[in-house]
Amino acid sequence: MSSIRKDSGIKDGSRIVGGESQEGSAKGNEVDVDADALEAKVDIYGGVSNEGEAKANKVTINGGIFQEPKIIAGESTKGSAAGNTLNLNGGSFEGPADMFAGKSRDGSTVNNIVNLNARGLDLSGIKIWGGFTSDTAQDYFTGNTINVREKNIKASAIYNFEFLNFYIPVGFAPATDKMLALEHAPNLAKSKIGVGMMNGGVLNGGDKLTLIEAANGDITYPTDMSNQTGQLQAGISALYQFELKKDDGANKKLFAVVKNDERGGPILLPYPKNILETTIGELGILLSSSDLTSSMSLQTDGNGVFASTIASSTRLKSSSHVDLKSFNAAVGLAKEFEENKAGAFVEFGGGKYDSFNDFDKIDVRGSGKFKYIGLGIITKFNLPNSFYISSGFKAGKMKSDYESDMPITTAKYEATRNYYSAHLGLGKAIDINDVSSIGMYSKVLLNKLGKKEVEVVGDKFLLDSTVSLLGKLGFRHNYTLGEKLDVYAGASYEREFKGEAKGHNLTHNAAIKSPSIKGNTYSAELGAKLNTANNIKIDFNLQSMAGKKSGFNGGIAAEWRF
Repeated sequence: MSSIRKDSGIKDGSRIVGGESQEGSAKGNEVDVDADALEAKVDIYGGVSNEGEAKANKVTINGGIFQEPKIIAGESTKGSAAGNTLNLNGGSFEGPADMFAGKSRDGSTVNNIVNLNARGLDLSGIKIWGGFTSDTAQDYFTGNTINVREKNIKASAIYNFEFLNFYIPVGFAPATDKMLALEHAPNLAKSKIGVGMMNGGVLNGGDKLTLIEAANGDITYPTDMSNQTGQLQAGISALYQFELKKDDGANKKLFAVVKNDERGGPILLPYPKNILETTIGELGILLSSSDLTSSMSLQTDGNGVFASTIASSTRLKSSSHVDLKSFNAAVGLAKEFEENKAGAFVEFGGGKYDSFNDFDKIDVRGSGKFKYIGLGIITKFNLPNSFYISSGFKAGKMKSDYESDMPITTAKYEATRNYYSAHLGLGKAIDINDVSSIGMYSKVLLNKLGKKEVEVVGDKFLLDSTVSLLGKLGFRHNYTLGEKLDVYAGASYEREFKGEAKGHNLTHNAAIKSPSIKGNTYSAELGAKLNTANNIKIDFNLQSMAGKKSGFNGGIAAEWRF
């Protein structure tokens, strides 16, 4: 590969060649001209051969000032010139001049590619050839392709392209923009036209887009006026269909018209639902955190330091599912006031997730990571007859990322969202005998994730605020085995009353189908409390879940009273 930079010392009349052979073939050579590297009258060749073929060579122009340039990706005198590529990504060009993807004197020139990739690229006075051969008995047309990936590009003329592909860019204005403006009308009789969207573009049904506009002469329209691309996905949420139209009467323009669906816009795809599954994962880690911190207010005795942590492997059933592996932790200080208790804590945690959706036999999988940090307070008030009330509030920030190999593209985003949580609990302790007791409890837990706008492959989405309202009933049977050891077993039932991850497609002004974890979960637990010296208590807990949430978690809690 030859890379031409600003300090390369290229002067007028220079001949730049990636690879050259007299008797053999010239294959796989590249010339790459960096931005602003040249200001000269030069000839540029990717690969050149006299006796052999010129194949799979490439010239890429990123910038520079060119005066009457001769630019040829692949050239052969006696052999073929096939499969060569000319990339025009920028630069200033002064004609007249010719540019060739493939050129030969005696051989064929097929399957060559020209890519026009720069918005407003001015090639006035420049003729662009897919293939050229002096021997007209040879094939100079088949498979030659020009890809127009930006708007308002100018050129003198285009020749010998079987395929013309137009990718409508983001920000195309149908009333004023055009894809390719030519000084001389092209002959497209045998050509095939494809029209699609670049990722993230937005158009309306019925929009009339100018693909080609010719200043001089009449366009010879394709015999086949069907759009060879058919329908093309734009971003991850829309499918556009285009019809080719002639410029009736004037024959100066070739149009593409956006077909309407029943909404008057593009066909909307279901894939963005997978983005909202990330919210379900965030909600799952918040629920685990809230269960941990609400339980701390039931465990804290006296003045002291307390800490709890839990690790979970959970499947959240959201009409599809999210597999979540997470850990939650909290550390705080507690103080006793006449047998009532209050505490403050900092919490943190994280995890990773995998999400899955089946869209009419098309599987979409997402994955990513979470981490969060927050502050909170907890209280416990003892009531007559061994009843108590517990409460708590916390707030923080959660950061998440998302990645998915969706159809035709990879979707990614990162987001940071605020969260708020509160709980209120009522419980009662029942002594059975000196070594056995039952604790009964009920809780209401409220969790809220703030809303966030994200951009994914050019499409904009609103991750709406999401609320979980969960009620929980449970009991725990405690048994004292000795002075320093208690064991317990319990069970609980919880009901999620909300738990819906809502979102909106801002680009196309449409709601996204919402995943939800509304429903019932049943849990069973086993644990042991160890009372050590120096007023330290350690609690080991193992829990299994079935229902809307299924899986296992295990945790350790510790207290040091002073």
